[in-house]
Amino acid sequence: MKSTVFVRPNLKAFIVGGVLLVVVQHFMMVGHSQSQSIFKPLTVNAREPDESQLREMIRHATEFPSADAYMKLSAYYERRGDYRQALRYLRRAERVEFSETLN
Repeated sequence: MKSTVFVRPNLKAFIVGGVLLVVVQHFMMVGHSQSQSIFKPLTVNAREPDESQLREMIRHATEFPSADAYMKLSAYYERRGDYRQALRYLRRAERVEFSETLN
C-alpha cells in the first residue's frame, strides 16, 4: 500500500491558494469599507454656546446642582481649551454625584 499523495505535495497549489485567499480577503475588506460610505454621516449640533448662554448654564448649575449640568460645563471648557475650568467642573460633578448616591 504505497501511496504517493503525501510524499510530494503540490507547492504550486498551496501558493495559488494562499494568493487567492489574500485577494478575497482584500476585496472583502475594501467592499465593506465602501459600503459604509453610502450612508450619510449624522449631523451634530456643534454650535458653541456664547457667553450669555454659558453664564446661564453656570447659573442653572449653581441653583440646581446636578452631575449632568457640571459634566456639560466641563465638556464645554475642555473643548474650549480651558482645562483648569474643565477640571474644576468635573470635580464638582463628582462631588454632586457622590452626594446624590449617599442620599
